[in-house]
Amino acid sequence: MKKSITYILVWVGLATAFSCTPMDANVVTATDRQFVESAVQRNQLDMQIGQVARTRATTDEVRRFGEILLRNGNTISEELRAMIEKKSLTLPDLEALTSKPEVDQLLSTPEATFNVNFLSTIIDSRKVTLELFEQQVRKGKDNELRSWASSKLPLLRQELERAQTIRATMK
Repeated sequence: MKKSITYILVWVGLATAFSCTPMDANVVTATDRQFVESAVQRNQLDMQIGQVARTRATTDEVRRFGEILLRNGNTISEELRAMIEKKSLTLPDLEALTSKPEVDQLLSTPEATFNVNFLSTIIDSRKVTLELFEQQVRKGKDNELRSWASSKLPLLRQELERAQTIRATMK
């Protein structure tokens, strides 16, 4: 009888330990949460930069590239929103992102130098974004977020390379 009670207590103890352990796939660490917030902010910035290019670019190639940034950014936004909802996170305040120095600078850039300045801005931004995503792949704890970040790396690299190629033809 005593042995049976001991076994029951062990099983109850294990069940309690497992039910209290954060094994839920939706539990997100502070590092992973910071990645999501930063990814939303970087994506929002790049979409704003792309929007400025769509309206101010002086060549079709740069205008099309701005449209590509917007289209890809919209896809990333949708995926991030779904991830945020699934993981019960809070979306960062997008109102705070409406005026960024990079966007303001592009809006005030003279037409003659807009294309090169836009490309330089998006190249710098893409490098920061790539580092953010690569760091998530290396150090993130949430497997789903790591996998998603990894799946976006080829697209981000492709956009960086395209911007560098277009800028090289303009100098």
